[in-house]
Amino acid sequence: MRISIVSSKNAKNIYIIESFRKNGKSTTKIHKKLGTVEQLLPQFNNDYDALVAWAKDQATVCTELLKQEKQDLVVTYPSKQLELNHYSNYNGGYLFIQSIFYELKLDILCQKIQSNYQLDYDLTTVLSLLIYCHYLYPTSTQTYQRLSASLLEEFSIDVVKMYQALEIITKEKNQIELFLYKQSKRLFSIHHQHIHLLHTNHVFENDPGYRVRKYDKEFNPTSNVYYFVDENHLPITYFTQNIHMNRTLFRQIIEDFKDAKLVVTQDSLFPSETINALKDKPKKTITIQAIKDLPTAIIQWIENYNGWFINGSKEPVSLLSLEEIKDGYYYKERTIDIDNTTKRIIALYNPKIRQLKQDKRQANIQEIKHLLSISFDNKSKTEKANPKSNFIELVDKDSFYDGIIVLTTTTSYDIPTLIYHYNYHSTSESVFSNVKHDTKTRTIFLSKESRANVHFTTNFLCLYFDHLLKHRLEYKYTSQQIKKTLRDMKFKKIDNIGYLSLYTRTEISDALHNLVDYRLDNEIISIKKMDSIIQQSKKRKNTRD
Repeated sequence: MRISIVSSKNAKNIYIIESFRKNGKSTTKIHKKLGTVEQLLPQFNNDYDALVAWAKDQATVCTELLKQEKQDLVVTYPSKQLELNHYSNYNGGYLFIQSIFYELKLDILCQKIQSNYQLDYDLTTVLSLLIYCHYLYPTSTQTYQRLSASLLEEFSIDVVKMYQALEIITKEKNQIELFLYKQSKRLFSIHHQHIHLLHTNHVFENDPGYRVRKYDKEFNPTSNVYYFVDENHLPITYFTQNIHMNRTLFRQIIEDFKDAKLVVTQDSLFPSETINALKDKPKKTITIQAIKDLPTAIIQWIENYNGWFINGSKEPVSLLSLEEIKDGYYYKERTIDIDNTTKRIIALYNPKIRQLKQDKRQANIQEIKHLLSISFDNKSKTEKANPKSNFIELVDKDSFYDGIIVLTTTTSYDIPTLIYHYNYHSTSESVFSNVKHDTKTRTIFLSKESRANVHFTTNFLCLYFDHLLKHRLEYKYTSQQIKKTLRDMKFKKIDNIGYLSLYTRTEISDALHNLVDYRLDNEIISIKKMDSIIQQSKKRKNTRD
């Protein structure tokens, strides 16, 4: 290590600089700030040379301490019985999320909100714990208290205070979104060519009679959620039927995306308030059609194996003549009158998607057969009159359309552009599906509507952090791969010695370590070093992607 004296506008700062290698290149970082020349000189009788000599000695001391940390540790395991109810395995993967949390300055926002409401608890602890646990181990809020015990740090907060904080987070949803949007513009470039308005839904019910009423055809517990996202899937804002659009952020979006085209998947899915607010923007509507809702003549046209084209070829092909499964789109196109408007209708066929869907369908059918066989065997003779095969035939009936997607549009986009926007939509929907699957939100049972709003806000934050991680990793890995890697980063604490790594070092874990200034992939990490790493994860970096 060496010292560096840096002159600023108001003072000369003395730093200890550490050299290290990152991504195969030599670089440096500030190891420690000793102070300013003006502050330290009086301690050396204003002798500048003595001050410099002392600073160099401090650099030498830091170098020796660093060497000691890197020395091999000799660990002796005593042969003794495990302590009762003593937890010794901890997750360290959350530290990578914590680094982003503090880089986004969310702790500063929490302190501001905490001051406004004069809270007597740490809001930063609640929001950070909510994000870490919901992203890594999605479950109910009640379980977060128990999950926090599995993290390297101790997060302690009263359950009552936790629920009070959730109410505050919901109330400040607009401020959180606006703050994140500004931080996004600071940290990396937002793509302004297109802005996408996407739709997904969550099923939740706070009525205990839900299980009885869910079979009522007129009863619909679905809550529609609408997202604005940029070209790279960065979630910008969201709203539901019960949570109004963030007006301040919406005006900022309109200004920033003034030259962008708005791409929506289906107007009818979105509130009229939103559509009216966006009526002056150039809008490109691409609707994904359900085949069963199309006229009979169109369905017969789609079912015809002949007349399909592949991009770049003018010669039509028959789907029956395809000899191998390829990952690419075949298409056919015509016009159709819908609601007194003439639109283009494009049928897309992807053999690879068909194969994947059929494999998944067969697995589901086998599972259904197994479940039905158990149920069928337990029924009376009268009930057995209806063969269970009828249900299987109903499930298998739509298999003909596996791999076929039907789009309608009024745009003049060429086929590759339409395919690009469809792939964008399906990728975004898969992200929503992953979050809903991970958080087990097929149906959410909540005692208060505000709890559902907290759930939506947390999902939005998880989508945001998920996007940031994938962006930093250059989209080389999927959300599931990143989450699994972070979940698997377990450490066993050996009292008075350190933490033993229990996970497998992989290409993804190496890529994650390249994003930060600390390493968690040593076989054993001393307690002092781990405390230092935790503190490093809370330091901010002045970088821009």
